[in-house]
Amino acid sequence: RILRQSVEFEVKEKIPCALSELGWDYVDLSQKAKGAGSGNVILAAARREIVEDVFLLTRDFGVVEQISAGPVLIYEALRKNLEDSQSLLVLDIGAKTLDVMVAKKDTFWSRTITYGVSKLIQSLAQATGISEEDLQKRLWKEGLNASGLTEIIQTKLTEILAEIEKTIAIYRQESRGASFSGLLVLGGLTRLKGMDHYLARALDIPLVDISSLLPPEISSRPDSAVFFKAVSFTELSRRSLNLIPCEERQSR
Repeated sequence: RILRQSVEFEVKEKIPCALSELGWDYVDLSQKAKGAGSGNVILAAARREIVEDVFLLTRDFGVVEQISAGPVLIYEALRKNLEDSQSLLVLDIGAKTLDVMVAKKDTFWSRTITYGVSKLIQSLAQATGISEEDLQKRLWKEGLNASGLTEIIQTKLTEILAEIEKTIAIYRQESRGASFSGLLVLGGLTRLKGMDHYLARALDIPLVDISSLLPPEISSRPDSAVFFKAVSFTELSRRSLNLIPCEERQSR
């Protein structure tokens, strides 16, 4: 109860809107016993209208009991296998957004960029005159070295890279020049052959194989990266944060 009151105070201080307008929750990262002093928490919040939009999108699937935050679930899945000295830069590139995360054993930081696979495909289609459907098929088949598209692909990727570097600069400013021991790339854009190695070279951070962070029963699968995300968004969500406001949970 004391911890929740402390977090609620931080919400009021850090987020520029009333609590009544938010759905918020936190995950306690502390390994200390209750009442043993300070610790670290992950805090996530969303405006109520966003939570309601999710309800509308998912109402055909039945009762929605929980709405969580993707980056938090990914971090929870990773952190138990992180070494104390590891500081990973994690890039989860989805259809519409790119989540830039910094994952350590006991701390977590995240920023979301509104630039994803869809925007990249649309931008390339406009520049080349090729339909989005045909372009996507070529990219997934041929990768960064797609015949006749290499130069334009590289140009468009610099836009994503610039946003990632901007986010890294923000984190380093807040964390006094922190460095990274490895880079982990997740999400739909990993289907673009060579994308993970391109980002590792451009950011000058060694690429980490996700299998090294997963238990054997998952790392042995050929689709381990995809399966990892599926696990993190199901099993872990049962004990993770819930952005549905408390009074809403009770009424539903």
